[in-house]
Amino acid sequence: MSETLYDSEPTLQGLLADYPELLAGDQIDPVQPRRWLLVDREQGVPEQRGSSDRWSVDHLFLDQDGVPTLVEVKRSTNTEIRRQVVGQMMDYAANAVLNWSVDRIQEKFEARCKEKEKDPEEELYRHLADPKADPERFWQAVETNLRMGRIRLIFVADTIPPELKRIVEFLSRQMRPAEVLAVEVKQYTGQGQRALVPRLVAGAKPTLPQRESVTWDLHRLELEFAKGRGPILTAVVNSIVEWATSRSLALDFGRGREYGSFYPTLSLPSGKLRLFGPSTDGNIWFLFAKMREVPPFDREDTQRELLQRLNQIQGVTIPADCFKPHKWTRVKLSVLTEPATLEQFLAVFDWVVDEIRRHEGAAAQSER
Repeated sequence: MSETLYDSEPTLQGLLADYPELLAGDQIDPVQPRRWLLVDREQGVPEQRGSSDRWSVDHLFLDQDGVPTLVEVKRSTNTEIRRQVVGQMMDYAANAVLNWSVDRIQEKFEARCKEKEKDPEEELYRHLADPKADPERFWQAVETNLRMGRIRLIFVADTIPPELKRIVEFLSRQMRPAEVLAVEVKQYTGQGQRALVPRLVAGAKPTLPQRESVTWDLHRLELEFAKGRGPILTAVVNSIVEWATSRSLALDFGRGREYGSFYPTLSLPSGKLRLFGPSTDGNIWFLFAKMREVPPFDREDTQRELLQRLNQIQGVTIPADCFKPHKWTRVKLSVLTEPATLEQFLAVFDWVVDEIRRHEGAAAQSER
């Protein structure tokens, strides 16, 4: 078999979409090989959030940790592969982290699945390779990675020229937490057969043992908040813990490798409801879609009242679409540093707890 040029760039693009393993995930991370979930081809990138798309990146993938991975494909015969493609990718990356939302990414993924007559939920579980995986946490990770600039840029070609390789090596040292990589996918044909051989040629980082998921507890969280967020936010967290205890709420702890979190949790006959989650990343996270499953917050009028109460708090802006499935909403923990603001915030969730418990009590009485 002999090396053969691809007929066109769309040919190589199509192969990457059909066979994402050509992105050399096992070479990028030999300890925990990267798996790729295709969001879409020709993924649009707007210049401003909410505006129409100005650019489009050849592929957008997500790895199993929710890291957005932008892929740009060029044939070695394309003169743009020398330097112009780098400028293009920088445009895509700079605007993607500012202007993409996890909702937009999820909608694109689901639309592509439907176009291919695939079930989005099944595709996601297959990607996560864990029947106990939590899709909501995955999409939260995507959102967090975007906002922190934790993305991956991959240049793909049949041959990576030396000029591009040098640029990629330089950028990979300078752009952390972003990763910049170059992958060659050579094609060999002969005797009616074809072989595709991927090779990571630039941007590889030293392989470090990956941290396993962490089991957080209250003591560890307090230490992490004190070390990373200072005494004022630690005091806010302690006040939330005291409030949860006074309301007989359980504390559920996250298992994030990098950031810890805890959730004041209401135990119900139908299961557990996590109200909100202060995190060592400096945010409070909400998944209002779960609350929508619990009466009386399954009613639109009660949902509107909850949003109205929260948005009356100075510094809190909860969007009207926060009850959409899988949509995570966050508020800066620093908003609650004023005692009056914290008191107002906790009063809202006093009302939430009281409403749910009152409804549960009424339902239990009616069943007798």
